[in-house]
This record gives sequence, C-alpha cells and structure tokens, in this order.
Amino acid sequence: HGTAKFTITAKDGYYIQSVRIGNVELVPSEDRQVTAYDVTMYHVCGHRTITVTLAPLTYGIVATTWGDPSSKITWEGKDFKAGDEVTLNLHHDAVYALTKLTVNDKEVSLSDVKDDKYVLTITGDMTVEATFAKETFNVTTTVSGDKTANITPASPNVENGEKVTFNLTHDSGYELASFKVNGTEMKDQVKDDQITLTITEDTHIEVEFAPITIKSTELVGNLVKKNYVYGEEFDPSGLTLVYTWSNGQVERIGLEKGAIET
Repeated sequence: HGTAKFTITAKDGYYIQSVRIGNVELVPSEDRQVTAYDVTMYHVCGHRTITVTLAPLTYGIVATTWGDPSSKITWEGKDFKAGDEVTLNLHHDAVYALTKLTVNDKEVSLSDVKDDKYVLTITGDMTVEATFAKETFNVTTTVSGDKTANITPASPNVENGEKVTFNLTHDSGYELASFKVNGTEMKDQVKDDQITLTITEDTHIEVEFAPITIKSTELVGNLVKKNYVYGEEFDPSGLTLVYTWSNGQVERIGLEKGAIET
C-alpha cells in the first residue's frame, strides 16, 4: 500500500479531456482546456490502468470595432484549431473606411484587407480590433470668364457624404455659362447663384462666366398712324421694342414720335 503522485502533460496542440483510473473517470475542468493535470493515488497495492483522452486545443475570436456605430466583424464557425484560416467580414457604413486593424495588439497592413475581408490564421485565442473613420475628400475649384467672380467655399476638405452649399458671386454684367463637377455639366442645378452638392469623392468644380448679351430683339404693337405722305415724319407710337437678354431678362422700350429717324 502506498501513495503515487504524478503529472499528466498533454502534447503540444492538445489538452487533457479526461483521465480514467480503472473505472473512475476524472474531468480536469468543465470550462477550460487543461494541458497539465496532477494526479494523486492513495492506497496503491497493485497495478492500476490509467487512460488519458486528449483533444485538440480549440480557440475563440473576440472582435471589437470603433468609430462607426453601425460597424461589426462577423465570421463563420467557432472552436477553431491552430492553423485554421478564418475569413473576417468587416461591416461598416458606406461613408466610413477602415483606418486601423489589429490582431492580438499587433497592427495589420491594410493592404491585406480585400473588399472588407481579412483572412485570419488561428494561433491561439485571437483578439481583433477594427477602427473606422469617415473618409475625407478634397474639393478644388476654378473660376474663369469674370475676373471679379468667386466661389465659396473654394477648397474645403469634406467628409464622405457631407452636403456642401457653394455660393457664386460675379459682376452684374456677367452670367453663369457653365458649372461642371468632375466634368459633368450641372449648370441647370444652380439656382440664385447657389448649389448644394453631396461629396462622395475627390471633386473638382469648374465655373465659367460670360458677358450678358442681347439674345434677340422684337418689335411688337400697332402703329397709331399707318398711312403717310411723302416727306411726312414717321410716328412709331404704339410700337414697343422688346430686348431678350442671354440671362433671360426681358426689357421693353415704348417708342415715341421722333424716336426713329427717317
């Protein structure tokens, strides 16, 4: 009769799932994976059979996101083994972009993230943190045609999805001839020298002004006197000269006797 003490150690990559001594089964732990287990046997008086059952160590993933309230990280499966490759899906609002990704406190190159996916190789319990921030874009502007003309704001840095109202100022003798945003004509959307744009990329605005000119003239109305004798002074009373300017303004001038030389 005697006492026997020994330690059971699992091989690398495994944990001790159970230990059976004769007909008695011992479970080292219900809630953790034990890789070393101390056993003490009392009143040993003969041969004892000890059976140890090992199982591969399994690991979990804990993921946290920052910056974008709607962001999250998802993956398929659980209880991963060392060497398993797990695809992490990074979900975020469209106006946010990934700015930092760490695995077990080590920063990952963002070039390894493709289409908001990152392949994680399991080496143990994994902790993943992703930081998102709103993308910012540059807005540049050019103005031509009227030396006094201006656009404000001229070159703001804008967060993705932000709405910016641009105001135009120019000489009263000039009108807007063109308003292009990244090459697309948007003149018709400018109202009262103002336009609001939603910025979703680097943006270049080209503004062109041109002098206001007479687009057409028209003589309307009825003559007070239609019949004349030779040498009699012509009387244009009753006629109106209508000027239509290129900016859409219309000007009317009523004619009087002596207004037209004959």
